[in-house]
Amino acid sequence: MTKIFRLFTISIIALSLFSSCAKEKEMSNREMQNELLDAYMVVTYSADKTTWPAFAPLGYYYVPIKVGTGATPVEENWVKYDIIPRFQDGTITPSLATLGSTAKQLGTFYDTVHYVPTYTMLYKDNTYIPSGIQDAMRTVMKEGDSIRLVLVSDLAGSYRSGDWTPAIIDVILRKVIPDPVKFEQNEVVVFRNTYYPGLDTLKANIYLKQLVPPTGTEGLVKDDTAKFFYVARYLDGFVFDTNVLDTAKKYKFSTKTASKFDTLNFVLGATAPINSLSTTKIPSLAFNEVLKNVKDGERIVTFFTSEYGYGATGNTPIQSYTPLQFEIWMTGVGKKKSE
Repeated sequence: MTKIFRLFTISIIALSLFSSCAKEKEMSNREMQNELLDAYMVVTYSADKTTWPAFAPLGYYYVPIKVGTGATPVEENWVKYDIIPRFQDGTITPSLATLGSTAKQLGTFYDTVHYVPTYTMLYKDNTYIPSGIQDAMRTVMKEGDSIRLVLVSDLAGSYRSGDWTPAIIDVILRKVIPDPVKFEQNEVVVFRNTYYPGLDTLKANIYLKQLVPPTGTEGLVKDDTAKFFYVARYLDGFVFDTNVLDTAKKYKFSTKTASKFDTLNFVLGATAPINSLSTTKIPSLAFNEVLKNVKDGERIVTFFTSEYGYGATGNTPIQSYTPLQFEIWMTGVGKKKSE
């Protein structure tokens, strides 16, 4: 009821502004959005503009929520951030919130969704980040800041409403990353030091740790077929893929297609990504490096940077520059038939 009343009030104020201005000239879309923004500020704060929050020339107001101490991002920095869009009465828009804690609060939480900050490069032609949010990050935010933006609709991107009313968006700037490659490499080293201290690299930026010794002596060479089960995780432990039925049930994956829970067959030397349980395909680069060092019956864990995974582009829902870990149980080795 409050939301409806607020929208109604904003509309009445805006209409009065429109009618007075329309006598002098025809208003553009942006001018109408500016009038609606001012109407929202009148209803939310007061008619006295001196009581309003700070205004950015691009066309939005901003209210600090939490002050950070890190760097302000510049062009081509990578950023990790969260978004909390709100209705005009301040309540959260359930379908657009990205925080797991918010989703739990609203009853929209899904066990199979990995709730992590959005990770992307900050550059002027990046349409993924709405222009108003980009401008705020560059001009009024620093790492660790949380602010509330009140933007004209044109600056809100996918968070805009259909009727040109202002968008209210909380932005939390988690991390500013000048070099995503070095940042990711450090993430993998920290993971190694935490869980497998002293473990050496198999090759630069990729690790292999034996968990259970092999039962056989046969290894793999090029064109041999590895047969195995796997569990795929992010470094924080979140499972995003598996062909182990019990694990799939535990983590609430769909188990309707029984054939997806057979052993996975991988031909050593293959370059194409492998079909898997999820829509995400398994990275062949990592498997080519790892499986030639694994024997029949062996169980291992491998973790690596995106150099061996999905690289700078990612593979939805896996984001750019994301390190991964795979637990693998080798159940058989198929030798290449002689010509």
